[in-house]
Formats: sequence, structure tokens, C-alpha cells
Amino acid sequence: MTPQANIQRANEKGGAAAGLPSVREIFQIGALFVRVLLSFFSTPILRHEVLSPADLLMKSEPWRQAAAPDFEPASALLSDSPTLSLA
Repeated sequence: MTPQANIQRANEKGGAAAGLPSVREIFQIGALFVRVLLSFFSTPILRHEVLSPADLLMKSEPWRQAAAPDFEPASALLSDSPTLSLA
């Protein structure tokens, strides 16, 4: 099929942008995405909780030297990610 035929076929289907979502649909999908994220993360956001296990690294070398002797990580339940990367 020639390029001219492709252009003519696209124009018959509603223009070159046929099949693409409209701006309104993109905003609706974005708003839905924001609502879903807020429903999952509203409690930690409102409580100012840390959702990162980065403080667990303070229990490992070489960061252990910089931590206080009585340091305890606040996010001990999120331990898989940083401890697996150290292996």
C-alpha cells in the first residue's frame, strides 16, 4: 500500500489521529490513577511515615560506623529490598 493510500485511509477513519485517546480521556485516566494512588498511600502520607527501607542500611557495613550505637530502623518490615542487594 502506498503512503498516499495510507493517508487517505486514515482521513476516512477520522483523521491522522484516529484511534488515539482524546485529551479528555487522558485527563480522566490520569485522575483515576491519582485517586488509586491516594487510596493506597493516603495513610502514610497523612502520618508522614517513611516508605523506604533505606534506614536498614545503617545496620550494615560501611554505614554502621555512622549510626548511633542504639539505632533501630523504623521500617524493619521492608527489609527484603536493601538486604538482597547487599548479597
